[in-house]
Amino acid sequence: MCRNRKQPTANIKSEKVLDAYNIIEMHNLTAKEYDAYIRAKLMEDAEEIALGRTV
Repeated sequence: MCRNRKQPTANIKSEKVLDAYNIIEMHNLTAKEYDAYIRAKLMEDAEEIALGRTV
């Protein structure tokens, strides 16, 4: 996705911390990268719904 995206330290295991890190990193996306992310997320959600899974 974003070529300047930084990964959290490997020893971070807390889901809440990782979620917060990802939210902060979303602000570094270009408009084109954000659009691609949203489109991919929508396709993933639609596939899960089609397979009868909850999102």
